[in-house]
Parts: sequence; structure tokens; C-alpha cells
Amino acid sequence: MNPTFRRRQYLMKDLPNDYEVSDDDYEVSDVDPYADHEVEGGGNLISSELAPQVGTVIFHAPLLDLDVPHLYVPSSTPGHGHLYLDVELTQPEYFHLLDVLAMYGIIEEGWVAATKARGYATLRAPGVTKEDLPSRPKKGTDANSSPSDTLA
Repeated sequence: MNPTFRRRQYLMKDLPNDYEVSDDDYEVSDVDPYADHEVEGGGNLISSELAPQVGTVIFHAPLLDLDVPHLYVPSSTPGHGHLYLDVELTQPEYFHLLDVLAMYGIIEEGWVAATKARGYATLRAPGVTKEDLPSRPKKGTDANSSPSDTLA
């Protein structure tokens, strides 16, 4: 996690029934959502909008309100993790989703390439570390190695 990411915090004064809001409906301050789960300053909403902004460019850090069953398992690499989404996609739909996530650096392009080469994604089972897996030859050292030998 990047401690320099300071998201906008909003205090919603009164949520209208139609969810149409104006700037008058909020009080704005900045918050580090990783510092504590209790939001300072009385805010009740955390925004994707980062603060401070640079000129007229508005930057965002993705927030997702997941509407499907899911499981998040922290990886053995600090700040990384594995997200299991219970959504049925065709292979082209899934590979497109992976391409978009890789395009924005959310997942590694090498993992996407390995997934496409083997035709499906793999993750270590919860509780299994990289050290628990059999060692693999480094790329280029074995004629049988390929991008599909890469596991997340």
C-alpha cells in the first residue's frame, strides 16, 4: 500500500433519496485510509479522488464496491494479495479483464501472459508460500520452460 495516497474524505450531510448530490451536500477533508479504520474528522465516505490534485488533472485510486461473492487472501509478499471473484466469464471475457487490469499496473503483465499461455489462471492455495512449491528452472535454462511455468 502506498502511504502517500491521500484520498478525499466526505461527510455526507443528508443523503437524498435520488442519490443526486451537489457540492453543498458534502464537507471535504483528506484522509489516509490505511492509517486507521476510524476516519478522522467525522467523515462517513472515502472517495477514489486523491488529494492534493495537480493543476486541473484529477487523479483517482480505484475503489470497488463488489456485488458478487468474493474472497481476498493476502499474499506472502507484503502489500499483495489474491482476489477470488465468484463470477462466470468466458475465456475471452476473462482475458480481456486481465488485459485491462494489467494495462493499469494492477496485476503483472507477465502473470497475464503466463495465464494466456496455459489457458487458465493459477494462484497458490491459501497458506501456501512460494517456498512451499517445487523449485522451477529459470527461464532460458531449460528447453522445456515457458511462460506458463510462472505462478503468482
